[in-house]
Amino acid sequence: VNTFARAYPSYRIPGDPYAEVGPYAHNQYLHLAAEIGLAGLVVFLAVVGRLFLAVHRCVGRGGASFEAAVSAGLGAGLIGYLILGTLESSLFYGRGSMTFWFLAGLIMAIERIRGPR
Repeated sequence: VNTFARAYPSYRIPGDPYAEVGPYAHNQYLHLAAEIGLAGLVVFLAVVGRLFLAVHRCVGRGGASFEAAVSAGLGAGLIGYLILGTLESSLFYGRGSMTFWFLAGLIMAIERIRGPR
C-alpha cells in the first residue's frame, strides 16, 4: 500500500512543475495497478463486472418495476463513477471509496430483493 507515493519521486522528470500536486496517479485504474498490482486490478474489475451483471439481471427481468428503475439508476451512477475514475483517483479517498461501496451494496441488495430468475 502507498507504493505509488514512494516510487513517484524516482520516476518524475527533473523540474516537474506538478511535483507537489499530490502522490497519486490522477487515474484510479493506473493507481490501483501501481498500488496493488495487476492481480488486484483484475480482482477490482471482476467486482465491477459482477455489479454490472447484477444490474443487467435486475433491469432485464421484464416490466417497468420499481426495482428495475432503481437498479438502472444505480448502474448509471456506477458508470459515472467509473468514468470519473479515468481522471481522478476517487477510490483512494474516504468519501470516494464510500460512494463506490455504497453503490455496490445497493446494487447487490436490489438483485437480492428481486430474487432468483
